[in-house]
Amino acid sequence: MNTDKKNLFLRFFPPPKALLMPSVGLDISSHSIRLIEFHQTIEGFKLGRHAERQITPLAIYADTPEASQEIEKAFRSLKKEFNLQFVSVSLPEDKAYLFTTTLPNLPPKALRQSIEFQLEENVPISPAEAMFNYQVIKYPNDLVNGAGQVEVAVIVFPKKVIENTIELVKKAGLIPVSFYIAADAIARAVISAGNRETVMIVNLGEKNTGISI
Repeated sequence: MNTDKKNLFLRFFPPPKALLMPSVGLDISSHSIRLIEFHQTIEGFKLGRHAERQITPLAIYADTPEASQEIEKAFRSLKKEFNLQFVSVSLPEDKAYLFTTTLPNLPPKALRQSIEFQLEENVPISPAEAMFNYQVIKYPNDLVNGAGQVEVAVIVFPKKVIENTIELVKKAGLIPVSFYIAADAIARAVISAGNRETVMIVNLGEKNTGISI
């Protein structure tokens, strides 16, 4: 089933909510924490719960008990007001390291190991202190024989950033389903599934502007 037919099918025959772990988007920035939710209907996606909590500027970067308590308080406030459970968390881009690399066309497990070996060449943290994920952005022409090379985009976060965020989210009584950088989360929200065209996204924030290709 191609992507368009699959999306059409899911619009009219959505899976049971109990199987979906329906999550709301939780965006963490340097000045605020934002919540947004979309409902899938026959007419398409419609806006659901949404809110914003201001935090002390740059509190998300401060490794202090006071900053952690402030962020946890904002999470708890949103959970209580909107009866939240599952969340998909968008993390600040300036806490991440991004790079692209070309590797042999390997099975996923071996490809991931090859990327791990290259981390120290591309980011200023050791593999032991890092958590990463990747996307293949260009496959070789000869997929049948597994020949050629693949180009991958790699996103790396310090392990401490992810672990601290998970701890704060869970302390507030929320269950994290996934983590994204903001640019990736926006791309998933505004670019149609299966779109292979080159797209530039400009994210105009209150204090910063992000441009991603």
